[in-house]
Amino acid sequence: MFKYTSGQDYYDTIRVGGDAGGAAEETIGKSLSCFDDNRPLSRGTAVRGFILAAGFGTRLRPITDHLPKALIPLAGKPLLGHSLDFLTECGVTAIGVNTHYLPERVIAYRTATSASFALFNEAPNIRGTGGALHFAREFLHGDNSFIVINVDIIARFDIREQIQRFEASGECCRLLAWKNGFGNGTIVYDPGNRRYMGTANEVGDRGCFATADFIGMVLYKKEFLALLKADDFSILPVWRRAIGEGIPVSVGLIDSGYWCDVGNPKALAQAHFDIIDARLDIALPPSLRIDRGRKGCFPAEWRMPLNNRFGKYCWIEDAAFVPSYSVERTVVFRDSMKCPPHPLRNALLTPWGETAFDE
Repeated sequence: MFKYTSGQDYYDTIRVGGDAGGAAEETIGKSLSCFDDNRPLSRGTAVRGFILAAGFGTRLRPITDHLPKALIPLAGKPLLGHSLDFLTECGVTAIGVNTHYLPERVIAYRTATSASFALFNEAPNIRGTGGALHFAREFLHGDNSFIVINVDIIARFDIREQIQRFEASGECCRLLAWKNGFGNGTIVYDPGNRRYMGTANEVGDRGCFATADFIGMVLYKKEFLALLKADDFSILPVWRRAIGEGIPVSVGLIDSGYWCDVGNPKALAQAHFDIIDARLDIALPPSLRIDRGRKGCFPAEWRMPLNNRFGKYCWIEDAAFVPSYSVERTVVFRDSMKCPPHPLRNALLTPWGETAFDE
């Protein structure tokens, strides 16, 4: 179901050099948008996709001091690869991706992968969501509708029904949100007609309104692009602009499946642990295997049983990892420190050091 990029291939892909590096330099020097290596965009549904991948990923430092957030791996595949999988599995195959921070890494990944997508390099300044959509408006105008998703959202549900209902509606913008109170209720809507009323911070007296958790995905009709201005940055004022002009902005509720915002160390680790618990269905590379009895994921070449230093929820990608102390609730990426000088708990261990997170 999922196309796997092996760990070694993945780390080779994000190292820029040779032809990929040359292509990256040439593209970064261009004032306009779209990097094209002459691969045609695939065609699936009449809906385009756009992945927001330009951000700095500050919550994931120090990893993002070296990698753009879009290329941080989850189960051996970069987040951008998972976003591309999600869209193509739902029939969306004409896809654009924006980039800004460490764009040469993303360009190298695109050159090396078989995935087909247009790449929009925002230079010299990052543009925010509103500016990104304005920048890519010619591409997004190519079909009647388009879906925008954040690259740090991992989702497993079929969005095709939402797309079909949206296309048949008179709506111009539909925010997708989780129905069952999974998080903090980040957006407010009218349960009678599912009209978006504002963010939880914007709406003080909620009265009979309901809240839901925005999941970082929005469906738009191409007519929405006319609302965008060249100096737009945040998308929130554009949604308010639409409402002010009498253009419907609605909320589409998702009540089954899986989603996780992996934009911070704890959530990124939790997504790995959810794979161990079979809550998140992602195919593993041949180099890894899950031991559900021990609640861990380990290199396939390791012999069992493991020593008692490994507690629950250990995700170990590096077969050379030999801990001298206990390890629990920890993700160890490839090429990380082989023998850390202290116990590991609630941590990401990467080639660039250790990042701890709260329980």
